[in-house]
Amino acid sequence: MKSLDYYMNLKYEIDFKKNENNNGYLVSLPELKGCNTVAEDVVDGMERIQKVKEDWIIKALEKNHNIPEPNYSIE
Repeated sequence: MKSLDYYMNLKYEIDFKKNENNNGYLVSLPELKGCNTVAEDVVDGMERIQKVKEDWIIKALEKNHNIPEPNYSIE
């Protein structure tokens, strides 16, 4: 089984969508279903999505769920 560090170092696509309700952003990792958060700005979003990603991966590893790897390389 691959480790948390392995998955945390993969470069997943990060999707930012303007939240029409409160001028913030909806931030998600589309390849990790349900891995999303809200943020006030892009910097906040980048920080928050990394924590959410870590929590998502930890839970998936604990439950022995399949963790998809990125479909392509983001440079």
